[in-house]
Amino acid sequence: MNNPFEIYNQFSIGIIEDTLENCCQNFKELLKKGSVNVAELKEVNFYAVCDTPDLQNTPDESRFLLYEPLTNENKTVFFSNLNDGWYTAVYNYSRLFYVNAYLPGFTIRKDHPEPAYFFRYFQRADKEVIERIVYLIKEGKWTFYEQSTPLEVENTGNYLKRKKVERINNEIILSYLKKAGYDLLNESFYRTSKTAYLIKYK
Repeated sequence: MNNPFEIYNQFSIGIIEDTLENCCQNFKELLKKGSVNVAELKEVNFYAVCDTPDLQNTPDESRFLLYEPLTNENKTVFFSNLNDGWYTAVYNYSRLFYVNAYLPGFTIRKDHPEPAYFFRYFQRADKEVIERIVYLIKEGKWTFYEQSTPLEVENTGNYLKRKKVERINNEIILSYLKKAGYDLLNESFYRTSKTAYLIKYK
């Protein structure tokens, strides 16, 4: 299958609440200080971004995929070869172009040495970005953290559970996104009726 849950051990995936056409143009503007190469793809292809199970922290060349999923018209999926999903790119997009965005993070490999689960939402408000974040990471021991006001899609009762590993995980993050209108378990989310774009940046 061609979806990140089947390919990668750990990844983040951006959902930018803006059109594909705007995202293509705006990312070119955002990255204008570097070298940008844009390739058109006939279909969504995550392997073109990274063909190994582990995404990198500092790749020699940054790559990301932009496409409009069949399930969500006028929304854009952003997928990068950076392990953190290229957090700064999505954050700055929200800040500079006045749009909201999700950037959830998943760990698929059960024996991953540093599992991490992120539910992130960037909301542009006035002259700043309000970031809602809930995460659980393991760096020696489990650390749970949340910041800002919960979204309506969240079940805050999860965060009161005694075991940290039950407060947020892949299933909980997926349930929040589905309530927000994004079903990442639907294969149509990884297909498009438009051109997909692979963008390389140095």
